[in-house]
Amino acid sequence: MLKTKPDPTKLIPEFILEKYHQKIRKDSYRGLALYVDVNGFTEITNYLLRTRKKGVQKVSEILNSFYHPFITTVYTHEGTISCFEGDSFIAIFPFQSPRILSLVKSIYAVAQSSQKIKQKYLRKTDFGFHYKIGLSLGTVKWKIVETDQQNFFLFQGKAVDQAIYAGKRSIDDHFVITQELADYLPGDIILDRISSELFQIKIRKSEKIQLSTPDTLMPSYLENQKQFLPVLLSEIPLQNEFRNTITCFVGPEGGIAPDEFIIKVNKISKKHGGLTKFSYGDKGLIAVIIFGAPRRMENSFQRVSDLALNLVQHIPCRIGISSGSAFTGLIGNKYRSEYVVFSDKVNLSSRLMDSADIGQIIVDDEVAKIIAPEYLVKIQSNRKFKGFDRNVRCWALEGKKSVVKKDFKQIVNLHQQRKELFEKAKQFVRKKKREIVIISGEPGTGKTILINHFLEYNDLDISAYYLKQDYAVAENFNILVNFLSELFLK
Repeated sequence: MLKTKPDPTKLIPEFILEKYHQKIRKDSYRGLALYVDVNGFTEITNYLLRTRKKGVQKVSEILNSFYHPFITTVYTHEGTISCFEGDSFIAIFPFQSPRILSLVKSIYAVAQSSQKIKQKYLRKTDFGFHYKIGLSLGTVKWKIVETDQQNFFLFQGKAVDQAIYAGKRSIDDHFVITQELADYLPGDIILDRISSELFQIKIRKSEKIQLSTPDTLMPSYLENQKQFLPVLLSEIPLQNEFRNTITCFVGPEGGIAPDEFIIKVNKISKKHGGLTKFSYGDKGLIAVIIFGAPRRMENSFQRVSDLALNLVQHIPCRIGISSGSAFTGLIGNKYRSEYVVFSDKVNLSSRLMDSADIGQIIVDDEVAKIIAPEYLVKIQSNRKFKGFDRNVRCWALEGKKSVVKKDFKQIVNLHQQRKELFEKAKQFVRKKKREIVIISGEPGTGKTILINHFLEYNDLDISAYYLKQDYAVAENFNILVNFLSELFLK
């Protein structure tokens, strides 16, 4: 068992919290960027989904066993993890030439030792995983984007882009660095040139990795962290579990500025609910909106469909949506943690976004089947995606079906229904009983008219309150909060 567990107070980098406290909102500097991508976690997660509770525990242990030494190495070398993106992460370091060799050797040693995780947890299976690592030197840019509801942060720049580029060109279990960084390494590091600007690192003798506490840790500005956390992550205990989720990937197009994209997506997504996250990784800047975790919401498929249609109307973007079981919960350690949603369906959402044209929404078969009665969906293709054995049937979400308003008189006898409701209410008053009357029916059948007539024409000695639920309200108890606020705070 690991001695350290994920910490929900470390969901935002302390670097960002410190700068926010100092009222610094953006800057750039010369630094290093590390990109680590792991192949194999998704297959392991899908396999362990079958065992539910035991599987959750095992997935958590495997993920944290892998991430713990990497995260500790990052913070030992005064770095910060800017984002976790699926089964990859990006870390940023200040440029200190005397410490580059130590950083390179430590990353190499951690990567080599990560293969022991397979021996410990997966020795009786055919599963395994491989890492790809890229490290570069260049300009790092960061900024804090403030909105009315929540603040966000981004790390970008040449260093980040080149680290991703190097990592993507790494063969499984290899560590690749850029030419500019190679110039700072001594002769005892073996550098195999794989292109005009990239080298693969080999170290003759891998040093035994020793995980030490970072020299200094910035103070945890917990009050500042609240400004960056969505309500969904701050109001309830976060548990590791398998949940049915819907993931919506949104990629900006048309040269929209990052700040504008973040502000607009956040504003629109707040109207529909879900957990909204932004990251800058191998796909550039993207937004991911998650429904179903960390808690379930009513009408999730309707919410995500309306959200996507709203987004493409106001922002030049591409969208991919899929649904299915996923591992959800906290990963990391006491230096940096993250709430993640992890499964092949999450990966599929990303692939669907990549396949979409500008202004197009592509959904998977499961989503299409569920929303088809209310939305216009059109078969788009049956194609093969990277990481999936079988072809995936893709659908385009093109709009919402128009609702034909029917004559209320032909659907329900208003007078008779109102009379029955009055009789029920009289019985409650006479017997002094507490009862609940449920009025149900399809949209457009006159439920609201019936309620309004009852409230307007009842002559009973009662106080009646009408609490109207809006499906797009993000919070489950918002209807009660609004009602009580109006009742007692007016």
